[in-house]
Amino acid sequence: MLDSDSYGFPFQPYSIQLEFMRGLYTICEDSSVGIFESPTGTGKSLSIICGSLSWLLNYENNRVPSLKEQATCLTNEIERLSDGDDWLSNASEKCQLLEKLSTIRCELSIWEEYRSRIENLKKEQAKLKDDTKRSKFHPQINYKTVIEDDEDILDSYGHDDSDDENAEDVGGGMKILFASRTHSQCTELKSKSKQSSSKTTDAGVPPKKKRETAGCACPYYRSEGISSMATDILFEVSDIEDIVAKGKEMKACPYYASRKAVKESQIILMPYNILFHKETRESCGVSAKDNVVIIDEAHNILETISGIYSAEITLKQLNDSRSQVAQYLHKYNTRLAPGNLLSLRQLIQVLKMISNFVQGGNPQVLLPSEFVVKAGIDNLNLFKIIQFLNKSQLCRKLNSFKVFVEPDEIGKVPKLGLKELMNKETSILTSDVDEKKIRGSPLLSVIPILSALCRPHNEGRIVLKKDDSREICSLKYLLLNPAAEVKDVINEARAVIVAGGTMRPISEFQHQLFGAAGIQPDQVKIFSFGHVIPAEQVLPVIVTKGPAGRVFEFSYGNRSNTKMLDELGQLIVNTCNIVPGGVIVFFSSYEIENNTYKHWVESGHLEKMALRKRVFREPKSSAEMDSVLNSYSKFVSTAMKGGVPQSGALLFSVVGGKMSEGINFSDDLGRCVIVVGLPYPNVDSPELKEKMAYLDRTQPRSSDGRSPGQLFYESLCMKAVNQSIGRAIRHRNDYASILLVDQRYERQNVRNALPDWLSSRLLSVTNFGQLIVQLKKFFISNANAKK
Repeated sequence: MLDSDSYGFPFQPYSIQLEFMRGLYTICEDSSVGIFESPTGTGKSLSIICGSLSWLLNYENNRVPSLKEQATCLTNEIERLSDGDDWLSNASEKCQLLEKLSTIRCELSIWEEYRSRIENLKKEQAKLKDDTKRSKFHPQINYKTVIEDDEDILDSYGHDDSDDENAEDVGGGMKILFASRTHSQCTELKSKSKQSSSKTTDAGVPPKKKRETAGCACPYYRSEGISSMATDILFEVSDIEDIVAKGKEMKACPYYASRKAVKESQIILMPYNILFHKETRESCGVSAKDNVVIIDEAHNILETISGIYSAEITLKQLNDSRSQVAQYLHKYNTRLAPGNLLSLRQLIQVLKMISNFVQGGNPQVLLPSEFVVKAGIDNLNLFKIIQFLNKSQLCRKLNSFKVFVEPDEIGKVPKLGLKELMNKETSILTSDVDEKKIRGSPLLSVIPILSALCRPHNEGRIVLKKDDSREICSLKYLLLNPAAEVKDVINEARAVIVAGGTMRPISEFQHQLFGAAGIQPDQVKIFSFGHVIPAEQVLPVIVTKGPAGRVFEFSYGNRSNTKMLDELGQLIVNTCNIVPGGVIVFFSSYEIENNTYKHWVESGHLEKMALRKRVFREPKSSAEMDSVLNSYSKFVSTAMKGGVPQSGALLFSVVGGKMSEGINFSDDLGRCVIVVGLPYPNVDSPELKEKMAYLDRTQPRSSDGRSPGQLFYESLCMKAVNQSIGRAIRHRNDYASILLVDQRYERQNVRNALPDWLSSRLLSVTNFGQLIVQLKKFFISNANAKK
C-alpha cells in the first residue's frame, strides 16, 4: 500500500482522504467492486482522481516487468518438464503451461506495441508544437455543386442487409473511465485532474458528430487533420470546449479526432448517458472491457439509468411523425430503392397503428409484448424497422425536409399483405386551411419507444396515459430493471467504483445494481467516511413546532393549512433575524412553493422577510437559472460588506429542482438550509406503482420487515432531502445550520436515512425558544472563531 506522499495529492491529505485513496487503490488492484460514501466538501473528487491515477501509473510501470517475470518462470518450468524422464505424465501439464505462456507473450506484445505507439505519438506531438506546422491545416475546399433534394434521399438500403459493421477497434493500454452526471461535473473533474501530480494522457468527452456539408464533403473531415488533432489532444487534459476550439484552429473534426484519441487515452471523462447507453458508448469508441469504471455522484444512478432507457411520446408527436414520413415518401416515391420503399411504408403502418391505439385506448399498464399484440403491429418486424432507421439516417434526412401538414390530414395506409403494401401508393391529402409546420424530426422521439418494444418483456412496462385533451395523450416505456441495461459494463470492467456524498440506502446498490448484474455480495466492498468539519461547525436541528407551538407536519392533507403556513412564515422571519448571509429554503414541489409564496404575500410574512433578506425564487426555466444565482450571490456579497440595509438574501428553492443538486452554496451563500416537509412522490402514480410492485416481486425484504417497494418509495424522498442538505458546508472551514421542519423527521427510519455525519449530531428541540437560543449561540461562536 502506498504512503500519503505517493498519491500525487496536491497538498497534505486529511486522514479520510488518505483512507479513501487507499480503499480505491485496493478495489482497482483486486479487480472488485466498491461503494464509496464521502460527504460533500471532503475532497471526494480529488481523492478519486489521485487514488485511481496512482494505481494506473503503478499498474502500467509494473505490468510489463511482471509479465516478463511470469514468462521466464513458465519457460524454466517447461524446460524442466521437457528434460524429465516421465514425458508421458508431464505432457498434459506442459501443454497447460505452454498455453499460459502464449497468453502472457500475447499480452506482452500488446503492451510493447502500445508503449511504442505512445512514444511515436509523443514525437508527433512535439512536431505539432511548431507553429509553422500548424499553418498547414488550412486546406482549400473544393465545393461541389449538389442538388439540394439529393441530400434528403435515403442511401440504398437492402431490407435483408446484415447487421452493422463491427465497431472500431478500441484497444490500447489500461483506461480509467470517469462518468459523472453532467458535462459541467466532467469539466470540474478535468480541472481537479490537473491538480494531481500524476501525469497521463487524456481525452475529454467526445462531442456529438456534426457534419457540415460543403457540397457533399465536410471541410473538417480530413484524415490528416484528424490524426494530428487526435495526437495533440492526447497530451493535454481537455474538455468539449477545448477540443472544439482546437478543431477550429486545426481545421479538423473534433468528433472524429476525439474518437481516434480514445484508443490511446488513459483517462476518458464522460457524462452518464455515454457510459450507460450501449449504442452511444459504441459510437464514441468507448469500451469498459478490462478497464476501470468510476462513477461519481452515483446516488441517483439507478434512476438515471431508468431515465436514459425510459421513453415517452405524445399522440401529437406520433401524428407529426407519421405525417412527415408519409409526405417524404410521397415526394421521393419514384427515386427510392425498393428496400427503402418497403421500410418506409411499414414504418408508416406502425406509426398509424400505435397512434390509433393511443387515441382509442383507455389508461392502462401493459407488458411490451401485450402492447405489440393489442396495437396490431405483431405481424411486422420491429427489429428490421429500427435497423432501417439507424442505418438509413432517416431522422437526419427528415430534419432538413420541410413539410406543412395537419395531423388529421394523413391518408390512410391500409393493413394489407406485403405485396399490396408494396404496390399501394400512399395518399397524402393537403389543405390550404390551418396548415402547421413540423420543425425538426419528431421521429426522433418515436425511435426509443420502438426500441423499447424489442426488449425482454419482464424488464419494463408500457404505460398509456390519457387526458381530456386528445393531444396530450401519451405512451411511455418504463424501465423497471436498470441493471439489465448496464450489466455488460459491470461484468466486463476490471473494477467498478461508485461514489457519492450520500449513498443511502446501500442495499439499493447491493441488490438492484450489482446483485441484479450477477456480482456476488463478497465482491462488493463498502467504504463510508465521516465529514472533515468539526462538530461545532454544523447545527442540524429537527424543528417539530412553530413559534406558537403548532406542530409541523407538511403532509399532503396539510399542504394548504394556512395556520401552519403562517407558523412556517414566522419561523423563517425569526431565522432571518439571526442568520447572516444567505438562507436557502427548500419546498417539496414548485406548486407548494408557489402557493406558499402567494399566501405569505397576502399574510404580510413576505414583507417581514424582505426587511432582513432580499427574496429570490428558483425559476422553472433553466435559461433563467444563471441570472438568479448571480443576482443572489452578488447581493449576499454586497450585504456582507454592509452595502445594503439587509443582512443577506433568502432563496426559495425546490427539493429535486435545479438548485438542489450540483449547486455550491458555500460560506456566506448558505449559512442556513431549511428543508420544509418530506418530499414523498405521488404514490398514485402508475409508474411508481409498477416499480414498487416489480421490486416486491424480485427483491428481498429489509431486516426490519419493510417491503422493497416501500424502501424504494422512502429512499426517493430521502435521497432528495440529502442532496438539498449537501448544498451547504462545502469545505473544512465552512459552517452552517440545517433546519428540518417537520415532526416526521423524528421517526427512526427517517433519521437512519440521513447521512451518518449529520444524524450523529442531530438535535431535536421541544419548543421554538430552544431553537432560537441554539441558533444565536451557534452563529456567535462561529463568527468569533472566524475572526
